[in-house]
Amino acid sequence: MLENFIAYRYLISKKEINFISIISLISFLGITIGVAALVIVISVFNGFGSLVTNRLISFDPHLRIIWNNTNNQSKNELEKLLDSDSQIIFAEDFAENKIILTGNSQYKLVNFKGIRNSHSNWGIKTAIKTGKFPRYKNGTIPEILISRYIAGQLSVFMGDTITVTNFSEVEHSLLGFAIPRSFNFRISGIFSTNNLEYDGKYAFVEFNTYNKYGDIKNAITGKEIRLEKPDYAEILKQKLQHIFPENEYQTWFDLHNDLYIVMEIERWAAFLILALIIAVATFNILGSLSMTALEKKKDIAILRSLGFTKKSVSKIFLRQGLLIGISATLLGLVVGLIICWLQIEFKFYSLDASQFIIDSIPVEINFFDLIYISFASVLLTFFASLYPAKKAIKTSIIDAIKWE
Repeated sequence: MLENFIAYRYLISKKEINFISIISLISFLGITIGVAALVIVISVFNGFGSLVTNRLISFDPHLRIIWNNTNNQSKNELEKLLDSDSQIIFAEDFAENKIILTGNSQYKLVNFKGIRNSHSNWGIKTAIKTGKFPRYKNGTIPEILISRYIAGQLSVFMGDTITVTNFSEVEHSLLGFAIPRSFNFRISGIFSTNNLEYDGKYAFVEFNTYNKYGDIKNAITGKEIRLEKPDYAEILKQKLQHIFPENEYQTWFDLHNDLYIVMEIERWAAFLILALIIAVATFNILGSLSMTALEKKKDIAILRSLGFTKKSVSKIFLRQGLLIGISATLLGLVVGLIICWLQIEFKFYSLDASQFIIDSIPVEINFFDLIYISFASVLLTFFASLYPAKKAIKTSIIDAIKWE
């Protein structure tokens, strides 16, 4: 306790402002600004990451199973296992192939995907802007759902008729000199996700319609699974891979693996770069404590002569450095959290809604990020305080007080 008191008195009880006091203040402000900047930037990265993830998994399944030469018995056993898992909200059949859409002398190569007309509380059905999801009606012209982007490229509108040609038949026709079959589809609805990965590449039909008009032999077929907790997808994937290894399994993370990895790399790069601000500030702590150790040689000698051990003297300077680091870190956390809260509540840094899909910079505060930032800041401060503490205990008692 006595070491803490002396460290505190050395730090704040300055009778006059000197060079050492100014360096200590710069160290304090540097750590505060560095910690606040880290909290703000990492929270913004979290906000963008959550925004991207939520938008993607609102359309993607949490787990996708692709049949690879799987027999009916194995499929039935897998479906029974899925039915018994309480985490699964539902599992939906799908089939996918490439087609050529033609309208008004314009054409577009897209993925032709058949899904069940059910569970409309997620997926592409939530992005329909005009019309409705295609229905299956035997004996009538089939219906198709396309994006606003594709509709613009083909110059078509809801209710118009477009031509669908299976791409695999076009390939075969070039080799066998046969005419590929084409079918007329009526546009039942138009969707928009503000994501070209969906808007520019997909057209949707009801699953039974796909079975009738799509090339089921060359299609990618399987099940798309929605879960109570998206993070459970990896556990379920491992479980199914062990029991049914012949199938292919893709979690929501696997579907956009490259994107998520790049986002994580950017996040850690920002963390390391901004941590340099704290590192520079801790060098100032090293300098100020080293000069304090030189200035307080007489005090150190007197304390040693009164019975203070080298360890006790070392603790004084260590705790003086930690006092600067911890107090600056706490202040930086408070400043950073206040700025994040202001952005969340009042959105003072707004974006143009006509150009962006969001109206302000997203912010998400993660408790564990605050722990990591605080730990890194205090750890750097501790290392910066070690050298001055070791230097202080090397002070010679006789040399320091022989002229007093």
